[in-house]
Amino acid sequence: MHGLVAHDEGHVPVVDLGIAGSRSRALLAQTVAEICATAGFFVALGHGVLTDVVAAMDDATAAFFHQPTRDKLALLAEPGDPLARGLGRDGSLAGPNVSASAIDRAADDVLETYTMNRLGEPEHAEDLPARVDPVMRTPNKWPDLPGFRSAYTAYYAAMEQLQILNGQVRPMWSV
Repeated sequence: MHGLVAHDEGHVPVVDLGIAGSRSRALLAQTVAEICATAGFFVALGHGVLTDVVAAMDDATAAFFHQPTRDKLALLAEPGDPLARGLGRDGSLAGPNVSASAIDRAADDVLETYTMNRLGEPEHAEDLPARVDPVMRTPNKWPDLPGFRSAYTAYYAAMEQLQILNGQVRPMWSV
């Protein structure tokens, strides 16, 4: 893929976003779009996010998933929340993977996720246009873990600052 991606076949693509300074941002955006349409995700390098912010997020995530199951289940995402804020347990990593074997697809689902969104934070309640379904303003579900909320909101804010598509990242409701 255009020489901007470092990966071996069957592994998660790794993209250096910092390369846009020396190559075309349009080419970078095209590469990222292709990866998102095929793999669905990628590891980003050269993004400029402070390592302390990333480390705090990693530590908070590890602490969350090391909790007892009953503590995590207390934060189970509401079925009607389209952004699935909280603990997610449905889905499968093998399901959408076209190269997954039948054995992998039939295996017990052990996928767990945690999702939050700035739209679930009180200070962003008015960021959505009035015409948007109020369920989009569903509050985030936060675990009672020291530093968890601040680590996640700091990381989310840092990710929002990434403008890899020629500075044309648009909110989902503006489409």
